[in-house]
Amino acid sequence: MPNNPFCIYVCFSKMARANVKKFKSEIQTICECTFWCEEYDDKDHAPRVLPCQHTFCTNCLSKQFRRQKSKCPLCNQEHYIKDGKVTTLPKDYTIRNLMELLDKFSSSLCKVCQNHTNV
Repeated sequence: MPNNPFCIYVCFSKMARANVKKFKSEIQTICECTFWCEEYDDKDHAPRVLPCQHTFCTNCLSKQFRRQKSKCPLCNQEHYIKDGKVTTLPKDYTIRNLMELLDKFSSSLCKVCQNHTNV
């Protein structure tokens, strides 16, 4: 560990940037539909929860559940969707809250950090 306070700051800053970058990347991955890797939104790609607790966007589930009965793409558990309308499934508010948190986190960074390519 360096003794120079500036070197300590630079080392800490590099570690912090790497951790922030990794954190943002992990949250962004959670905020994407695992079926087609589309980012969730409040419209066609709203996150919906299946009874097995897996989450996919409305658009992907609509393609998967053209019939009233279909299987979860991840666990193959069979589910019945009334009239095949995936909009009757509950929205995943945890995902939506994570998206809001990511937006707040990104906008709360200073201008230098926002413009830094590593963050």
